Amino acid sequence: MTSIEVALETILARISPLQAEISPASSTILGTCLAEDIYADYDSPPFDKSIVDGYAVKFDDLESRNWKLPLSLEIPANPQGPAELPLGTTAEIMTGAPIPVGADTVFAREECIHTGNSIQFKPATGKRGMNILPLGKEYHRGDLLLKSGTKVTPQRAGIIAACGKTSVMAQPAPRVAIISTGAELVEANMKPKGGQIRNSNGPMLVALCGVTGALPKYLGIAGDCKKHIRSLLDEAVNSDAIIFCGGVSAGKYDLVPDMLIEAGAKILIHKINLKPGKPFLFAVAQNGKPIFGLPGNPCSVFVCFHLFVAPAIAALKGEKHRHPNILKLPIAESFHHQSDRDTCFPAKIIVDQHQLKVLPGKWFGSADLNGLSECNALLLCREGTTSHNPGDLIQVIPTEQAY
Repeated sequence: MTSIEVALETILARISPLQAEISPASSTILGTCLAEDIYADYDSPPFDKSIVDGYAVKFDDLESRNWKLPLSLEIPANPQGPAELPLGTTAEIMTGAPIPVGADTVFAREECIHTGNSIQFKPATGKRGMNILPLGKEYHRGDLLLKSGTKVTPQRAGIIAACGKTSVMAQPAPRVAIISTGAELVEANMKPKGGQIRNSNGPMLVALCGVTGALPKYLGIAGDCKKHIRSLLDEAVNSDAIIFCGGVSAGKYDLVPDMLIEAGAKILIHKINLKPGKPFLFAVAQNGKPIFGLPGNPCSVFVCFHLFVAPAIAALKGEKHRHPNILKLPIAESFHHQSDRDTCFPAKIIVDQHQLKVLPGKWFGSADLNGLSECNALLLCREGTTSHNPGDLIQVIPTEQAY
């Protein structure tokens, strides 16, 4: 059986980033990767500015005038023109407003006493140059702010806007077709009869693809009919990636591997040294598109998606970091596990006394979607015996992300 590491490298070696395209610099690019460098088109801030509401002064004026100065100006955050501070006076200034010529310090409003038309300053709170953000402190015109290949987050979307960009070159979101197999499956709006069960894997895969920044398209249930499976494959062929769920093991009705071969696809991986997820399949269609065959049990789907499909989507998006994030965290309680395969055991990352720890989930096996639903991580346990005491470090793969 193929190891997790060899399988992942085999998959990533077959996937290239999608061709970049011009996209509006809006929420639609959140989670995509830039395909161009973003440079500053002006200094930020473009002038020395106040970081508080308060009073601007020339610091040397304070001691000579017993720390009390007459009020001469009011400077809003958007003044009509540059202001100049008259000698021996102070100016009321708003947060973000330009520092007037002649001033070098700003006192916060709450550190001053307003008496008539004068301001009394407190010597103990004064320090020359305080509360001023200098011109270009954040960046200067021409600085490289975001490199090509950077994932767009909300704060980076703000930088793009600050640079005057209303559109950018970015990798498009991959289009992923999802096909469920299994004669026992019915959709969520149907009441199961006899040996039927509702299809939970299809909606879960749609959600998983969505949070990774892909555009999922659920094509429905193919049952255990090779003709129907082939029909849905033909419908999915123009997608950037295809996911089959179920039908990839060694049973009489596991029809996906043979159907893929008949359709001209090349199977590169079939069976992984992994629990849950041993029957995992990876193939390449005639047109080069990646095809993933995930086992039918929901926990197997979840594990295989995070180990193999999510990195493939990252590669299609042009992300530089494509491998699963593997952390080492202290385990919160004793944990003993034995398996003849590498195992991904559902777990929950928690905060305990201001420290991140991981707590093994209450999980009985690959069919336990309910137990998995309470978890936000996977313990990566290598084949053999795993034994950890509270506080021991263990490998952890987080399974929840913001973008």
